[in-house]
Amino acid sequence: GSGKSLTMLWLALKLRRDQAQQQPTIVIVTDRTKLDSQIAGVFTACGFPNPERAASVRDLRRLLEHPTGKTVMTTIQKFQDVGEPGTGTALSDAANIFVMVDEAHRSQYRSLAANMRQALPNACFLGFTGTPIDKEHRSTFRTFGSYIDTYTIEQSVQDGATVPIFYESRLTELQVVGQTIDQLFDRMFADRSEEERAAIKRRYVNEEAIAGTPRRIDAICLDLIEHFAQSIAPNRFKAQVVATSRHAAVTYKEALDRLNGPESAIIMSAGNNDEERLAKWHLAKQQQDRLIERFKDRDDPLSILIVCDMLLTGFDAPAEQVMYLDAPLREHGLLQAIARVNRPCGDDKTHGLVVDYWGVSTQLHEALAIFSTTDVKGALAPREDELPRLESRHAAAMRIFESVKDKGDLDACVRLLEPEDVRAAFDLAFRRFSQSMDVLLPNPKALRYRGDLIRLGKIRGAARARYRDDRLDLTGCGEKVRQLIAGAVVADGIEILVKEVRISSPEFDEKIEALKTDRAKASEMEHAIRHEISVRIDENPEYYESLRERLEAIIKERREERIDAAQQLALLNSLREDLKGERAQAEESGLSSRAFAIHSLLQRHQRQAEVGEERAVLGVGESPSGRRSATSSERDLASQLDTAIVPFTRIVDWKEKGDELRRMEREVKKCFRRNGYRNDAIETLTKEIVEIAKARTDP
Repeated sequence: GSGKSLTMLWLALKLRRDQAQQQPTIVIVTDRTKLDSQIAGVFTACGFPNPERAASVRDLRRLLEHPTGKTVMTTIQKFQDVGEPGTGTALSDAANIFVMVDEAHRSQYRSLAANMRQALPNACFLGFTGTPIDKEHRSTFRTFGSYIDTYTIEQSVQDGATVPIFYESRLTELQVVGQTIDQLFDRMFADRSEEERAAIKRRYVNEEAIAGTPRRIDAICLDLIEHFAQSIAPNRFKAQVVATSRHAAVTYKEALDRLNGPESAIIMSAGNNDEERLAKWHLAKQQQDRLIERFKDRDDPLSILIVCDMLLTGFDAPAEQVMYLDAPLREHGLLQAIARVNRPCGDDKTHGLVVDYWGVSTQLHEALAIFSTTDVKGALAPREDELPRLESRHAAAMRIFESVKDKGDLDACVRLLEPEDVRAAFDLAFRRFSQSMDVLLPNPKALRYRGDLIRLGKIRGAARARYRDDRLDLTGCGEKVRQLIAGAVVADGIEILVKEVRISSPEFDEKIEALKTDRAKASEMEHAIRHEISVRIDENPEYYESLRERLEAIIKERREERIDAAQQLALLNSLREDLKGERAQAEESGLSSRAFAIHSLLQRHQRQAEVGEERAVLGVGESPSGRRSATSSERDLASQLDTAIVPFTRIVDWKEKGDELRRMEREVKKCFRRNGYRNDAIETLTKEIVEIAKARTDP
C-alpha cells in the first residue's frame, strides 16, 4: 500500500531530476479507484508538483495526447477505448514516458493492458507488486521483464516492517481439503435419514454447500471462540473470519451471536436481488467505514470482522493478529489475504497467525507454487516451527543465572544483574524468550517453560525496581506473559519487591523489611538513595552533591571490606535521614527551601574565593576579581535573592517565557551588585540560581 506509493514517489522524483529524460511524463496506473485515490493522496501530501488524476476515458486521452512533463494518475479501465489493438493508433510515441503499474500481477494480461501498450508504444513499463505471478498464461516476468529490485518477506520481518506469520491447522476432521466430499457429507448429515441424505446430496453436494452447513460452522465457532479468548484477546488484538460465501458469512455471524462470542460484524458486498437472509446484513459504505474504523481501534470491543469477498486485499489494520480461514484461497489471493495479519502494532504484536479450518495449509506448497521459492520464503510457517527457537531462547535466558547456586534466591539473582551490561544482556534474552512463549501459549508444548518464564519475570521486576532501570519493564512481552507474571507476583506476596518505591515514600520501610538479609537491604537502600539524589540534585546542587560524595565513600568502604553489610546499612540509614532532612535544615537556618539551596551555592562560592586568595598569598595564583565584601552575610543575601525571585515564579508558565526569565536574571544581578559582587562572578551565579528556581516545585 503506502510502501509502494512511496517507492513510486521516490522513482518519480529521480526521473524528474534526470536531465537526460528531458521532462519525462510519468503515468501511474492502478486497477482500483481506491488505490488510485491512495497513491494520488501520497503524492499530493509529499508536495509532488501537479499530479493530475484522469477523471474519465476522454480526460485520459486529453492528458496523454500532449504529455510533456506531466504526472498522470489513472485506472487501467480508462484505457478501454484508447489505442485499441490492431488500429495502429497511438496517443504518444514518445520514449520518455514512464508507466508505473501498481499491483502488476493483476489486469496486465488481457485487452486493457494491450490497449495501454498500444496507446504508448515506446513507453517504459515498470511493474510494482508484492505477489509476482509466473504461470503459463499469466507471467509478471514475461510482461515486465526481470526484477529491478526486490524486498523479500524475510527482509521485511528482519527490518521490523512486518511481523512473521504462523499458521495453525484446527479441527482437521471438519476441513474441506484433505476430506472427500462424501466423507464430509456423511459427517455433517449423520443425523438425517437415508432418504433425506439422498435428496440433499442430489441437490447440494459441493464444497461450498458442505462448508456452509450450520452444524459444521457451529463446531468451528465453538473452537474459534475458545482460541480467540486464550490466544488473541489477552493482547487486545482483533480477528478476521474468511468464509467461502456470503451465505456462510451470515451463518458465522448468527453462530457467533448465538454462542455469545466476541462482538462481530459482517463486511460483504450487496446485490440488488439478494434474498432477505442476505439483505438483512446490507450496509451503506459509511456504515462499513465506521465498522472498519472501530475494528482498527484496539480499545473498541468490535473484535471480529466476517468477510468473504471484501477486505482481503489492500486493507491495513495493524490491530488484526489472526485470520480464521475457512475458504479456498490460493495463489496470490492467499498471499495477499494472509498479509492482513503481518502489520506491526506496538511492541507486543510479535507475530500474525492464520488458523486454517479449510485445509489450505495441507496443500500449502501447491497453493504458493506460482511464486519463486525466494519470493515466498518465510511467508507462512507452522506454529510449531517456533518450538526449537523457544528452546534456544529459554536456554540463553537461563544461562545468565547459571552461577547462582539457588535459583529460587530472588535477591541473589537480582544482585547478579547489578552491572549494567549484564542487565542489558538479560533484557534482550528475556524479551526473545517471552516473545516465543507468546507465540506458542497456550499450546501444551510451551507449558514446560512456564515456570522459568514466571521466575525470570519476577527477577526482572525486582531488578527494575531496585536499579530504577526502565528497560526492564514488560513492554513488548505480550499481555498473556504479563498476566502470568503478575499473577505469580500476587500469589507469592512479593508485590512490594517488584514495585519501585522512592525512599521518601512510607512504603519504603515495608520494602526494606520484606528483604531477608542485611546485604539485600543495604543494596536496596544504596540504589534508592542514589536515585533520590539524581532526581533532586538540580533543586539544591551543593547539598545533594555532598550527600552523593558520602554515598560513594560508604560504598568504597564496603567494597574494600572495611565495614560489613550491617555497618553499611547503618551508615546508609544515617545518610537517608540527611537526605530527608533538607527542609528541616532550611527551617533551622530560618530560610525557605529555595533560599537554603541558594545559600548552599553562595557558601561554595565563598569557599572557592577563599582558596583562590590563599593561593595568591602563596604566589601560585591571583586574587579573584569576583571577591565581595566579607562583611555581607550569605544568609541575608540568599534571603534577598529568594525574595527577588518570588514574583516571577507566580507567573503562569514562567519557565517557558523568555522575557520573564530575563527580567528575573536582571533582578538577581541587582542583588549581587548591591552586595559587592563583580560581573565575572555574577554571570555564573545568576545562571545557577535561575536553574535552581526552575528545578524546585516548592518555594
